[in-house]
Amino acid sequence: MHYLAGTVALGLFLIAFSGVVPIASAEVLLTNSALRVELSADHGGLVVTDLRTNARWMQSWVHTDPACQQRLVTAEVGKANEITLECGMPGVHSDGRPASVPARIILRLHPERPDIEATLTFTQPEGWWQASYPYVFVRDGERVSNLFPHCEGMLVPARKTDPDWLALPDGDLYGGVHAYCMCLGIVDEGTGEGLLTLLPDIEDTMLHWRDVPVNGQTLAAPQLVCRASLGTFTRSWRMTFCFHDTGGYVALAKRYRRFFAEMGFHKTLREKASANPAVNDLAGTTFFWACGSRPEHARETADLLVSYGIDRCQLAMCNIPARKDNPAYMQEMASAIRHIRSLGYHVYCYDQYRDAFEPNPAKPHTHQINLEAWPEKLVRRPDGSLLAAFGPGSGVVCPKFFMPLARARFDREFSELDYSAWFVDCVGSCGFMEGECHAPGHRADRYECRREREALLREVQSRGKLSATECGIDYLIPYLHWAEGGTTLVRYVDSLHRGPVVDNAGINEETQPDKPNVLQEFEKLPPTAAAPLTISISTRYRIPFYALCHHDEIVQTWRWEDGMNHPPAYWQIKNLWSVLYGSAPMYRIYGNDVRKYAEEIRRTQRYVNTWVRQVAFDEMTNHRFVTPDRQVQESEFSSGRGVVVNFDDEPRTLPDGQVVKARDYMMFILANGHRDYITPRALNVFGE
Repeated sequence: MHYLAGTVALGLFLIAFSGVVPIASAEVLLTNSALRVELSADHGGLVVTDLRTNARWMQSWVHTDPACQQRLVTAEVGKANEITLECGMPGVHSDGRPASVPARIILRLHPERPDIEATLTFTQPEGWWQASYPYVFVRDGERVSNLFPHCEGMLVPARKTDPDWLALPDGDLYGGVHAYCMCLGIVDEGTGEGLLTLLPDIEDTMLHWRDVPVNGQTLAAPQLVCRASLGTFTRSWRMTFCFHDTGGYVALAKRYRRFFAEMGFHKTLREKASANPAVNDLAGTTFFWACGSRPEHARETADLLVSYGIDRCQLAMCNIPARKDNPAYMQEMASAIRHIRSLGYHVYCYDQYRDAFEPNPAKPHTHQINLEAWPEKLVRRPDGSLLAAFGPGSGVVCPKFFMPLARARFDREFSELDYSAWFVDCVGSCGFMEGECHAPGHRADRYECRREREALLREVQSRGKLSATECGIDYLIPYLHWAEGGTTLVRYVDSLHRGPVVDNAGINEETQPDKPNVLQEFEKLPPTAAAPLTISISTRYRIPFYALCHHDEIVQTWRWEDGMNHPPAYWQIKNLWSVLYGSAPMYRIYGNDVRKYAEEIRRTQRYVNTWVRQVAFDEMTNHRFVTPDRQVQESEFSSGRGVVVNFDDEPRTLPDGQVVKARDYMMFILANGHRDYITPRALNVFGE
């Protein structure tokens, strides 16, 4: 062991005789060609200097208990380049009492990368609910934003005084109304500098947003929280701080993509197509999520779509479990599926193993699923009560019963019905915490919940079917072909962007009873009407972080309540987002609406799908805001193709003189550093 000189060496000498001693002053502890790492003498937080820019990143201490300060234990330089710290973690006992959880932290500076790897272990692991890391990295500046990977991704001003500041969700890191990637970020859009925090232990990680005063400003910063599994910290908890001197959110996405591959998750659509050639049909396809309550509705819809020029489609069949014991109904389903498949379309079925309901003969045709799980196979809280999914008479299936339920269903339906794909809801949207089951006969923890969800999708693929889920949190990408929901900013799908904004309650939570559903209100507007933009549709917060990480690995589309035709007034701008991100159109459409919007469906096919098909399996290599107001944006792909999209109601002129028409786009091909522009041959939905 090689000890550092000066004050640090003296401190380490004292440690050998008297235990942990706080470092006396900020001394250099770790260094490589990119970073210098010190500890603050005031509170033990990290002080990181980027040697490439001389910029400093500092941890703020967000607690007042001196026991919750990092203190140096040992330090090694040279090949190991690591230090060991001790720290109390503000925690909560399993009975609800607050207390400090003793923890040991090993910090390793990567030999070459600008990365600091932190591994935390809890020296008293039993009897806890959660523990919080008492430090947050912050950076102040007019153009500094928090990068939150919700759906495609968001940049939200860090300063709470910014008129566009937006509250981001607390709670589990991962899930449909939270983050879709295992990370958080800070981006200085002025300098391009950024910090990406990688969080591989997704089952354990939560966050709380803390107010941090810096330079007279109040900044919103995410404090990381580790949740115990069934009352015990069973594993170490890891995070990696990755510092970037340039490149902004694109550089952070590329770093995350590298991390994702190093974790063994990266698997491209082309690789998946080699195992199942049907994957090729996902390029430039159209998704129809709902087709009415009878099999003949789907047959009729498919015939109409063929007449509209839709040559590729993923069409969902109705799924009413109560009817599947009727042989005539199953024969009708089988006939409809055969007909639709004969048109060259894929047919999939909605399915899930999260929600369970108490059998209710009065509701035979409603969303009553997994009745056979009631109540013995459901998740129990520590007090023995059921974890309700949708109020009284509902529950959540324990992870240990996912596969027995699924195999029985698959054995029957795949033998009787020629489905080419299967949609397993909730596995790509729900957090792992709800999978913790305290039932004495089938206790399960969050890690089992994750493994059983993965097993469901592996089972679908093993039977030769395309697999899909809701939202698409990204640890499932190796087992998925498409996900429905990522193109929508799900949490903000119904929140208007009108000046200063705040978080709404979210689609899966209770909302104020007097708060109208704006999407329902806008459904009444004619397609050509002007409608105020929701946060989800506006250009203020969106970035294609998910696409920059995963575009060549999974097909993403809009969420079920936010299809192209919901509401019609947003159809045109949704087409532009689909073009920019290279993502597929999706419809939740019934009956006569398929005829009502025949021309709009035709135009979307020509305007969106024709372009998306060219880049569907490409990596997205770059994205940028061409204009400061973000109304003009462009994306580039690994094939050399790119697109410039103008969201404005007026034509915009690019720096090279090219004019992009209002609410339109221009394709280009990169060749020897030169752009050859191509004008779309089709009109947008309501273009003239």
